[in-house]
This record gives sequence, structure tokens and C-alpha cells, in this order.
Amino acid sequence: MTTRAEAFAERVKHRLSAHSQWYPFLRVRTGAGEGLEICLRHASDDYSLGVNEIPVQRCLAEALRPGHVFFDIGANVGFFSLVAARLVGPSGCVYAFEPVARIARCVEAHAVRNRYPWIHVVEAAVGDVPGTAPLFLSEHPGGATLSPGDAEDTSASVSISVVSIDSLVATGAVPAPDVVKIDVEGAELDVLRGMVETLDRVRPVVVCEVDAPERDAVAEKAVRVTRFLEHAGYAVEILEPSYQQTAWHVRHLRAVSRSVRRP
Repeated sequence: MTTRAEAFAERVKHRLSAHSQWYPFLRVRTGAGEGLEICLRHASDDYSLGVNEIPVQRCLAEALRPGHVFFDIGANVGFFSLVAARLVGPSGCVYAFEPVARIARCVEAHAVRNRYPWIHVVEAAVGDVPGTAPLFLSEHPGGATLSPGDAEDTSASVSISVVSIDSLVATGAVPAPDVVKIDVEGAELDVLRGMVETLDRVRPVVVCEVDAPERDAVAEKAVRVTRFLEHAGYAVEILEPSYQQTAWHVRHLRAVSRSVRRP
């Protein structure tokens, strides 16, 4: 009888081969992902070095436990999905939401390579309501966005599926999350609006990135996200900077419920 892991590996074996043909898998050198294998075909060298967004890595390591459910919204190539999969173990699960098809294939390939069949890839964007929307692509890996004004260098657009967390959880398509990471290039409030019921009932830990070309603009985004989460009953803090002296400004927020979960 074929096991779940064997079936998963067979389903994406050809994708794994395509990734490793010209771009070898490298072992992550340090950090929460130390020892994991990652392909840099569509990714930054920081991933293999293990130095990508260290404060976020620490935050996940503190929040995630075996058996937990993790949502990686805007998963990119799945570095944080891999880290989370290690932390939650086979009794937990990871849902990696990534709307760019070629990047979603990377996540699948990484899940197979590292033998984490409990990573489930959802090839869709996350927003406030289910449907379809134009996704504006970027030359920068991980820069695709539903909000064209927030892209560094949009080159084209494609129509993609959009899901909402509340809808998925309410229908039982996915289990309720314990920890949610959001990195969606300007669509953060849409994601949060689409999970207000989940925030109210489940009270997951939320780690959210906001970014912008100007310092004032990223500060304004951080204020808007903070106000939304505080209104939802969360205490919000800004994590230590992940990037120093860069032209593009990035902040990470961690939100923890001020109240207990509802039954």
C-alpha cells in the first residue's frame, strides 16, 4: 500500500528533477533552517546562508510546537514553510499559499526534497473574499502583488484564484491555524479582513511583513496593520529589523491575542 509520503513524492517527482537539473539543492548553513535543503533557482542566497529574516525565524521557533497548524501566506519558495514543517512535525501541518505557479512548484519541490509531506501548497492568493483577481508580476523574486502600486517593477499580470482564510476554515478545507505569517506585498489588510472570524475565534499568533520604498510609507503601513489587529484584540510589537541600510524598507510585526480562545 502506498503511503501518503510516497504518493506525494511521486506526484511532484518531475518538478523536483526540473529544479535540480541546473540549480543544485544547498544545505542551509545556520538559523532555524540549518540542515534543510533549498534550491536557489528563484530565491535569494540568504536562504541557503540561513540569515534570511532572523527575527522572523526566532518568532516562529518561539510560537510553533509539534502538532500546530501554520499558514504561510505569500510563501515564496517556501523557506519559512520548511522551517515551520520542521517545528510542527508530522503531527502538525503547513499550508503554503503562493499564487505564482513557478514559485508554488518550488515549494512542492522543497517539500519533497526535505521529506515533509505535511506541507500543503495552495496555488492561490489570499484576500478578503474568494474569487479571481489580476496578479501583477515582478522581476524581483517574491515581488508579485495584487496591489500594483506596491510592486517594485511590475512586468505583466495574470489572472489568479483568490481565497479567504475565513471561507477555507469555515468549510473545513483547511484546519484553523495556530500561527499565521503574512508577506503579501501590500495586500496585508485584505488578508486580515478575510480572516476576521478566524482571528476572533481561534486567536492565532500573526507575523506580518510590511514594506515600501520610503521610510514614512512603511511606517504608515505598519500603523494601519497595527490598528486593525489591535481592534481585533491583539497586542502588536515591531520585531527587530531584518534588513539594515537597504534602499527598500521592511518591518515585521508580531501580534499576540490579548484574550483566550473562544470554545
